[in-house]
Amino acid sequence: MTPYVGVKYGWILLPALLAIGVAVGCSHYELGSGASTYSPLSDPDYMATVKVGNSAGIKISPTFMGLSHEWGRAQAMMGSSATGVNTIYRTLLTNLTAYGSEPVVIRIGGDLTDFTGQPSSNVVRPFAELAEALGNHFYLGVNLGKGDVQLATEQAKAYLSQMPSGYLDAIEIGNEPDNYRHSGARPESYDFDAYLNEFALWRGRISPLLPAGTKLIGPSWAAIMPIGDVNQFDAKEQSTLYAFTQHFYAGCACNGYHNPSDFLLRDDNTRWEPSFVAPAVAASHRCGIGYRLDEMNSLCCSGQRGLSDSFSASLWAIDTMFELANIGVDGVNWHNGNETDPYDLFVFAATRTDRTFTYSLHRVNPLYYGLLFFQAATSTNSHLLHVNVDTNANMKAWATADDSGKTRLVLINKDRTATGRIKISIPGYTAAAILRLSAPSYLSTTGVTFAGQTFDGSTDGKIRGTQTVETVNATNGIFVVEMPPTGAALINFSNQ
Repeated sequence: MTPYVGVKYGWILLPALLAIGVAVGCSHYELGSGASTYSPLSDPDYMATVKVGNSAGIKISPTFMGLSHEWGRAQAMMGSSATGVNTIYRTLLTNLTAYGSEPVVIRIGGDLTDFTGQPSSNVVRPFAELAEALGNHFYLGVNLGKGDVQLATEQAKAYLSQMPSGYLDAIEIGNEPDNYRHSGARPESYDFDAYLNEFALWRGRISPLLPAGTKLIGPSWAAIMPIGDVNQFDAKEQSTLYAFTQHFYAGCACNGYHNPSDFLLRDDNTRWEPSFVAPAVAASHRCGIGYRLDEMNSLCCSGQRGLSDSFSASLWAIDTMFELANIGVDGVNWHNGNETDPYDLFVFAATRTDRTFTYSLHRVNPLYYGLLFFQAATSTNSHLLHVNVDTNANMKAWATADDSGKTRLVLINKDRTATGRIKISIPGYTAAAILRLSAPSYLSTTGVTFAGQTFDGSTDGKIRGTQTVETVNATNGIFVVEMPPTGAALINFSNQ
């Protein structure tokens, strides 16, 4: 498969762009080793054999998880003390921190960034109140597309003055500027050098306003940037850049394009992005800059109904986040667009009485379960462990260990037909507790459960039902776990 990145104005084919140039400059940086390796199945009595090592790999940041929202729609969704607070949204955020991670990082940007105008006196009030209530940190975008640096400067001033101290990590300059020449925001001649000059102008006006602890992020690129351009951007902007930001969609649903139903189960749709951006991650880290996918989801152009809102998106999300963490990506921000889009995590309804809104939860999509599962698998400052898998099935395995000494194994069976026993070898443990993520079908949009619990029917954003935990003991140092088709299992090991 030739990798591509979907953009709002079509698809950009990506041959081996990252072979152009080599990473140079800045300081030396080594990626850790937490990779999973795969071999053909050697024991026909099992669907797969899994061996978990004990050497520590890459550390997963406690702020790895993030969300992304559009300007204007974000304020309406979150609410405020003046208009009515969406407490359900806050509960859904809190769910994602229940396993020991820090509050999710929220990016406010997207296409509407470059349609924003003069800021009002309460433009970020919902964000400020959320930060004070739950401790969430923010990236806030300023307008680059309009070409008015004074407007962007006024926006930055307003955001800085209205946000509580310490919760605005970065100002993002523009959104997907590589699409400006397609959207009409810039002439056809607009190229990377022209963008660099504009970014420098905006940086020159905004950076002097920033307090300690707040920097810039960019370039918020839609297509994968060639490594030569990454190097140039990082080297030029490293003193003021908090993170290099890139967008990622596994595919597109633009202009009515219909992807096959198993698209998100295909392993190449979790592997191609990490393999392409790995050199850029390393290049940014050499310059002391983080690397974040600050807008990502399954399919661009709002997703595809019956696919982006299906259980397959949950399995894809878990595996993709592990693949990205494994090559050193510092975090991801899942884009929740209009609250009615197929790829949205959750959907609310708002009822207005006079000037106050009351919120109700319309649904929680399967994708959200994938985020919750990943958080449970990577809690308390986890790092990756090496895993060796022998299988002929479309199955993946990831292992983590955390600061408290807990070791976990994640099994993701993306195979539509393969089912059977998994033989697990992990030294030093005698017992295991299994939390399963399952649904009636990989195409299911409801009926998803995590450890027997579900958000179906939830009115307050809290998961419903009694938690179901399976237990299994080791025999001669070996655990055996059954795996159904298209499901995931989180295995927590102990000596109890």
